[in-house]
Amino acid sequence: MSKRALRRCLAVGYGVCAAAGIAFALHGAQWSGARELLTPHAMPWLIAALLVNVAGIGLGMVAWRELLTGLAGPVPARPASRLYFVSFLGKYIPGRVWTLLAQMRLADSVGVRPAAMTATFGLSLAVVTVTGLVVATLIAPSLGVGAGWLALPACVLVAGLAWPRWIAAPMVWASRLVRRPLTIPTDVDRRLRTAVTVQLVCWAVSGLHLWLLAVVLGADPLRALPAAVGGFALAMVVGSYAVFVPDGAGVREVLLALVLAPVLPATAIGVAVLASRLICLVTEVATALVVCFGDIVRTRIEVSHVDIDVH
Repeated sequence: MSKRALRRCLAVGYGVCAAAGIAFALHGAQWSGARELLTPHAMPWLIAALLVNVAGIGLGMVAWRELLTGLAGPVPARPASRLYFVSFLGKYIPGRVWTLLAQMRLADSVGVRPAAMTATFGLSLAVVTVTGLVVATLIAPSLGVGAGWLALPACVLVAGLAWPRWIAAPMVWASRLVRRPLTIPTDVDRRLRTAVTVQLVCWAVSGLHLWLLAVVLGADPLRALPAAVGGFALAMVVGSYAVFVPDGAGVREVLLALVLAPVLPATAIGVAVLASRLICLVTEVATALVVCFGDIVRTRIEVSHVDIDVH
């Protein structure tokens, strides 16, 4: 089998496994309970939740690209977006390694070495985790617990903003150990500081979709805001480490139900959790398809223009 055929088989296999993971994440959901969101009154709130989550996904990509640029140098926005969103679907395949493998496979398309891509993956995971845990402190009052257990992530965040270069230090040391040294660009401090800041905003914006769902289901807007934003960040972070299920299926839903319990009636909690899962899935898959399809169309247009100029 030629390398080209093998790559096509791997791409098809990746897509099939991601689709199977998506199906698993939706399996067993009680869809009948979500009908109350399909009403004229709730529809504007549902559309707003979809748009807010799309904005959150875009901010996540911006933060990731800043990290990639900080470690590997300038990366064009279009190919970087394609790489991010294609590999992003790897989270629906059990085991975080698939996202990394997809990124390494596509690294050549953005002119990035595998070592830099691996370092970006590890650094992005650390930034997403720390910022997510810091945003999760918002749920402490609603659950009646102190936020002291999140003091360490907060300290790490402050240190990262004050001395950004130290965030990348473990990745640089690891690259030297495997004899694939990284050459860190001179503007790494600015890039890493921007990435951390944007990721914090990403968590805040993404969590608003859950807040909108909670409000339309009867929650008090002021009480629901910290529970939704902080709870969503915590559920996403913890769910991302449940590597044996697609996208933290089950784990994420249980955590969201716990944080929404103080602000929503029991009958509405399941609806909000299910709607959140569906909104995240639809926006993530749709955004990836739009980015990839748009990139293919642009490439073909550019090729046709070249052919016309040649002739």
